[in-house]
Amino acid sequence: MAPTLTPKTLPDALARLDSLPTLPAVAVEVLRLAEDENASAVDLARPIERDPALASKLVKLANSSMFGCGTETTNVRDAVVRLGVKTVKLMALSFSLAKPPTSADRHAELLSAYWRRSLTLATAGRSLARAARLGCEDEAFLCGLLANIGQLVLLELLPVEYPQLLAGTERRNPTLAEEEAALGLNRGHVADALLNTWGLPERLRMGAQWALVGVTELESRRQADARLRAALKLGCLAEQLLSSDGGADALQALLAAGAEQGLTEASVNDALMLLESELREIASLFQLELPPGRSHASILEEARMQIVNASLGAVADLQRERHRAQALESVNRELSVAASSDGLTGLANRATFDRFLSEQLARRSQGGMQKSLGLVMVDVDHFKRVNDTFGHAGGDTVLRGVAQLLKRGMRGNDLAARYGGEEFALVFPEIAPAELAAASARLRAALQSQEFVLDGRHTKVTASFGCAHVTVVDGTLDGSALCEAADRALYRAKQQGRNRVVSAGALEEQLTPNADAGTAPQEDRPS
Repeated sequence: MAPTLTPKTLPDALARLDSLPTLPAVAVEVLRLAEDENASAVDLARPIERDPALASKLVKLANSSMFGCGTETTNVRDAVVRLGVKTVKLMALSFSLAKPPTSADRHAELLSAYWRRSLTLATAGRSLARAARLGCEDEAFLCGLLANIGQLVLLELLPVEYPQLLAGTERRNPTLAEEEAALGLNRGHVADALLNTWGLPERLRMGAQWALVGVTELESRRQADARLRAALKLGCLAEQLLSSDGGADALQALLAAGAEQGLTEASVNDALMLLESELREIASLFQLELPPGRSHASILEEARMQIVNASLGAVADLQRERHRAQALESVNRELSVAASSDGLTGLANRATFDRFLSEQLARRSQGGMQKSLGLVMVDVDHFKRVNDTFGHAGGDTVLRGVAQLLKRGMRGNDLAARYGGEEFALVFPEIAPAELAAASARLRAALQSQEFVLDGRHTKVTASFGCAHVTVVDGTLDGSALCEAADRALYRAKQQGRNRVVSAGALEEQLTPNADAGTAPQEDRPS
């Protein structure tokens, strides 16, 4: 079981630890001089020259591809001038922190993986900050390097428990939540306590925390802090992509964060490709041998292919969904047609006719209609004789033929319906009385001239037409009144010899509440 360790007890635990990472005296002096506005490059070079290892690293850095400008620098003073005071301060601190693991280290393998992650985070933050011109690349490098330093301390504080936790997590890199659940605190708590003992500026201490948690929002109103946090966010996302082979999700997250800082996809890709050589160069300066890993190019290519495959899969899913939707729409349309159509003739059925007529009357009651609403009732003459002669199959053939003829004679906004048996109803939403009579006459003549072949014999049928129309509709008028008027006209057409058109005239003139005299019951109407 891990010893009791909390953020509150951490300072005492650190005070009792003899093997803490410490800042060398030279690094402390460089930090002090860097804060002195009157200190010159010569003043800054003097303490560095007392540390041959640090001096050598800074000279190499000044000649590296990141800072080199064609002319080789051979002394510390020239290196300080080329690098600048801020870079010298931050890189001196960085070089002072790195202690290469040796084969004698108890945790050499863990330390090697730690330094690869830390240098990838630091270098990525620096490279992408430079690409986005955020002006804080050196701070981003140091904060990235400091972000996980708490892990080094936890290896010393908890030499059994922490390596066990590392070994049981992906990439031997537990999340902060996993550390806190297992140990009572996380490496962020430890790093902040350690950096506080070193007396580092608060912005660098906070930057290390920002780099650790992969910040997504800005807490500070200071623009400089916002730029540093943006750089560290980019570095964290790049490290997740490159160190964990994060795939499509990691690449898309990085590209989105880059876009927020004005970076195109091409500029992010260029920075990542350049990052590989910079990482090797920085590792050499730190005298660190990084464990082998996949090339950045192969990681990026795999992530891109995952994005392409996901896009293709999404397109395929979309097409399948579209096909399913189209099939469902087709079924629904067929069901709707079936529910509103007469199965034999394909015309609208009685329920659809009633609904359509009611809707037209309601529209007319609101005003604004210039012409009359016309209704024609059509009844096939002597239909019983057709059934008796040719059977019900012959009768069905005649009904289908009559229906198609009527349908062809209708306008786009008109409705032809099978009213019942051999009777049909035609609704004309806007039509003049003379036009209604003329349309009915054309349909009657067309039917009279049409031949039906029934049982091999050519046969003709006729029909009688009864017309009615209404122009002014009030709220009390319903469809049955108009149907009764057209039906009376149809009855008169039958009485007068069939195969003719009879008009009932305007409903508002012809129909009164008691004007039902002369209406014949359906069963008494001549066939």
